[in-house]
Amino acid sequence: MKFEFVAIFLVLMLLSSCSQSIEYDNIQNKDGLYFDKSTGKFLDGKFESVTLRPYSRETVIKQEFKNGLPTGEWEEWNGDELIHHGEYIQENDLAIRIKKMTNSKRVNLNLWKEADFAMLSIELVQPAHADSSTLEKVAIVTEKEFKDKYVFSTIIFDSINNSTTERRIFEYEIR
Repeated sequence: MKFEFVAIFLVLMLLSSCSQSIEYDNIQNKDGLYFDKSTGKFLDGKFESVTLRPYSRETVIKQEFKNGLPTGEWEEWNGDELIHHGEYIQENDLAIRIKKMTNSKRVNLNLWKEADFAMLSIELVQPAHADSSTLEKVAIVTEKEFKDKYVFSTIIFDSINNSTTERRIFEYEIR
C-alpha cells in the first residue's frame, strides 16, 4: 500500500512538471488573457512554444499561465542562447494603485532581463488613462515603491486593448 502511494505521488509530480506544447501562432491574446486559438480555451499550466524562423535558429518560449493569465517565471531561447527571462511578480498593493491611476481593468507586473539590462514591464489592460502625464506619475510611484526591492533601469508600459498592444518606454537611472 505504501509503495502504491509513493508511485502515484511520483507520477503526479512528473505530470505536473511537464510542459504542454503549443504552436506560437495558436497563442491568442485578447484583453491580456491568453488562449489557444485552435481550442478557444484559456491557457492553463506550463507551456512551451517553438517557432521556426527563416534564416534563424528556433525560438522557444517557456511560460506558465493560470486561467489565461501569465504567471511565474518565463524564458525565451534562440537555439541554445537564453535571450530573455523574467517573472510575473505579485505586488498587489502597487498593482491596485496603478489600476486606479490609469483606470485599467487589470495590471500585470513583469520583471525581466535581456542580457544585463533589467526591465519592468507594466501591462495595463484596457486603460482609460494612458497618456504621457499619467504614465510618468505611475513610473515615479513605481520607482519609489520598488527601488529598494527590485533592480531595473527601464520601465516599459504596454497598453493592451482587445488584441492590440501599444508600447511606451521610460528610461530611468535607478539610484
